[in-house]
Amino acid sequence: MLDVQLRGSFDQIVQQANDTTDEEWSAQALSDLNPIGFTLWHCVRGIDWAVNCAIQGIPEVADQPKWKGMLASRAWYGYGVSMETACEVAAKIPRADLVDYAADVQKSVLSWLDTQSETELDVVPDLEQNYRSNGTYLTSPRLEAWIKEDASTPVWRHVAGTCVGHVRVHVGEVQALRQVLRSRIKT
Repeated sequence: MLDVQLRGSFDQIVQQANDTTDEEWSAQALSDLNPIGFTLWHCVRGIDWAVNCAIQGIPEVADQPKWKGMLASRAWYGYGVSMETACEVAAKIPRADLVDYAADVQKSVLSWLDTQSETELDVVPDLEQNYRSNGTYLTSPRLEAWIKEDASTPVWRHVAGTCVGHVRVHVGEVQALRQVLRSRIKT
């Protein structure tokens, strides 16, 4: 079931990226709302972070030389960043690059999931050790809060929450933002 849901998350992210124009990608529907490009980037980064860093304690796909640009300094995986940073991410990362990055994250995540038993999905990962194994997050002032927040969360809930439910919420947000942006053109 998680496999189908994860595939659905990636399909929806890619569909939303493909349905968004270049102009809409970095535009803000309102000054206090993130651009679509940032929100979709955050969805993919969140999946990469959750499965590879938080759950496994291994380098993320974004750590590969090909994808270093996806790390977007100061943005981590997009949680709790400033509006300025969100706008910078949307302006810096093209849709096509995000779609390609999403494909590589999908391969990584689904390959990992194929090796997991139900027992392994019930394990609570050692978040402190896993975060500290990845230097990317050591400079975050929120690191301790993130660890405390998810300290007793089993693997399957990280996947279902961050990689499925969280993505679905943002997909709805992206659809609404795009409608607002397009309604301005028509009027």
